Amino acid sequence: FSPNLNCIIGGRGSGKSALLEGMRLAMGKDNDPKMDDRTREKVDRIRDLLTKKAGSEIRVHWRDADGIEDQLVYTASQAGSGSCHVEGRSMSDLASFLKDLPIQFFSQQQLNQITARGGNVLLTLLDEFAREELNPLRQQEAELRWQIGQLFSSIATLEQTEKDINRLRQENAELERQWQARAALQDDTNRHQGLKSEQAYMQKLKSTLDDDTSRLLAMADDICETHTVLGSATNRWVHGSWFQEKDEQILKAKEALKAEVSQVVATYRKNVLDLFENDPVWFTIQQQMAQADASLVQACTEKGLDPEDVHRIQEIGQKRALKKQELEQKERERLQLQQLLRRLPELFQLLHQNWQACYAVRQQLADDMTRSAASGDKPVIRLIVSYSSDRVAFDAIWSRLCTDRTTRLGRNWDEIGAMIYQEYLDTGHNDYPSLWVMLQSWLEHEQDSLSGVSVKLGALQITFAEVKSHLSGVAWKAWQDARLMRIEDTVDLVLYRADGHEEVGRISEGTLSDGQRNTAALAMLLAKGQHPLVIDQPEDELDSNFIFRELVPMLCRLKHSRQIILATHNPNLPVNGNAELVYALEVQKGRGVKRAEGGLDREDVTRAILDIMEGSEQAFRQRREKYHF
Repeated sequence: FSPNLNCIIGGRGSGKSALLEGMRLAMGKDNDPKMDDRTREKVDRIRDLLTKKAGSEIRVHWRDADGIEDQLVYTASQAGSGSCHVEGRSMSDLASFLKDLPIQFFSQQQLNQITARGGNVLLTLLDEFAREELNPLRQQEAELRWQIGQLFSSIATLEQTEKDINRLRQENAELERQWQARAALQDDTNRHQGLKSEQAYMQKLKSTLDDDTSRLLAMADDICETHTVLGSATNRWVHGSWFQEKDEQILKAKEALKAEVSQVVATYRKNVLDLFENDPVWFTIQQQMAQADASLVQACTEKGLDPEDVHRIQEIGQKRALKKQELEQKERERLQLQQLLRRLPELFQLLHQNWQACYAVRQQLADDMTRSAASGDKPVIRLIVSYSSDRVAFDAIWSRLCTDRTTRLGRNWDEIGAMIYQEYLDTGHNDYPSLWVMLQSWLEHEQDSLSGVSVKLGALQITFAEVKSHLSGVAWKAWQDARLMRIEDTVDLVLYRADGHEEVGRISEGTLSDGQRNTAALAMLLAKGQHPLVIDQPEDELDSNFIFRELVPMLCRLKHSRQIILATHNPNLPVNGNAELVYALEVQKGRGVKRAEGGLDREDVTRAILDIMEGSEQAFRQRREKYHF
């Protein structure tokens, strides 16, 4: 094929679609889950055709933008399927390689699908054009959603920890009451309690010292272990050896830092321990703490308490100590969870910024495509991206928040969702980065937002408290999940009349005819990108005036910056589009064979165009005479 404009022509049954759909198979573009049924049926028909002779191949020679060449091969099998491979290359992930090939195929049915009302297909197509810009944002979104999901799990853990702390405090209070009830031993028990508290402090101090020093040493280790050595990757760099040298110096600096941290940590640990070991009072305190239990037993014996009482006091003392340790551990866990959850607002802010960044990429692309499609200073189409406005996506998420539709709340759940959705479109999108933020604000501060919804709920005999109780109760997990779900943007396409001043209609309004929709779809497809574009019969449903006055000039303008391959029945496209390659097919003995190939400077090519597309030179001449020119 020419790197510019290619037109495949031929009569019915000559194999035009077989050629294009065969290319689609070889390049792995036949597994799009969004492919419409009619296109899938056509692809399957070509696949079945190939299997009539096992071992049949479709071979596509592909040269990428950097000049790297591959042979893509589809081989048919008798099992009714086939397989793809790249000749001479071992692929660890062939599916990803084929998916990333920058080429698009469109059947006539797919052109209709692009501009179908509903389904948000335009957004999918726009995202395909902006794949490189959107992929990093999607990866970031997935990571943020995972992190927030982990923190949501921490909320449940924190709630359980709070319950555990309250339980332990009550149990401690009861043991303390039992302990203090031994009035005869008040002074002795108070002394025992004081010594045990000192002992617990020392245990906590040593534990904290171990934790702090271990964490510092682990951080120093991590700095070195996570260093990624440049290695052979710099062989292709212009200043590779210089960067290699700097990288080695950075690694040495990290290792020196690790050594310094280890020394500082060891010094810190010794200094803390020396505060006690070098103090002469510490030896006496240690002895008293070690003899605390024995001293209490002796005091009980001296006061005439029997062994059972002494044993009971010891048992209560041991339980008190264990419960106190357990309580302190739970309080430390609570503190750690609270520190983790402080990141939740920051992560949500980053997630919302990510959604807005995706919208900005789409809006910028839509503006670029609108300008590229323009004919001089006259707009042909206009793409409009609306932030977080996909009603179908919202309804799908909202419906999962209430599965019991037998209650009054459940029966009116969809209507409540419609109120909230409309409130966001009318006013909320100016103040909130997502509908879920607006709804969360309503749940936290009813009087500050959605006052109109609160009033409308009264007409349904439903209170704000019921909605709040539901989302914070049985639907809590589903509500947390919903807050992480993006309500997608929507894309609308406006088609202008030839003068560029008046709108013909919009996709969202359903006012465009099939021909007008295809006109808008083609203008959009041709307006952006430099990758190859393959379209089967783009002229269907288009009037000849538009083909000549709009589509042909657009092809002439864009074919120098991208490869365009068309199967067509309209002579305007190869002739007035001045196609660099015309591939003419004809039927011989029930099979499609090549009749002519080349540019319009070849006589056999122009003869084929006359015969196939004009009905022969004589038919063309007779029409010319009837037109009186």
